[in-house]
Amino acid sequence: MKDDASALTNISAARKQLEELARFDEKFLEALAALESAKAAIEDVSATARDYADGIDASTRAFGGSGRPAGAAGPAETQVRQDRR
Repeated sequence: MKDDASALTNISAARKQLEELARFDEKFLEALAALESAKAAIEDVSATARDYADGIDASTRAFGGSGRPAGAAGPAETQVRQDRR
């Protein structure tokens, strides 16, 4: 996910800056730890969303791209069949 990559890129840049600041003042270690926690959370959410999207793609392929099992009538086809009765 592009936005996740951008967020992780920004977090990495901020991490480098905080690491540099922490060399001079230990009070930045707490902010660095919070940033690492945020990075882990973003990676987890990204993986969850990616896995979910992969599942949707697999389901769509199983249904021939229509979202319905092969041979199943769609709404318009069902209406035509009912009108013919």
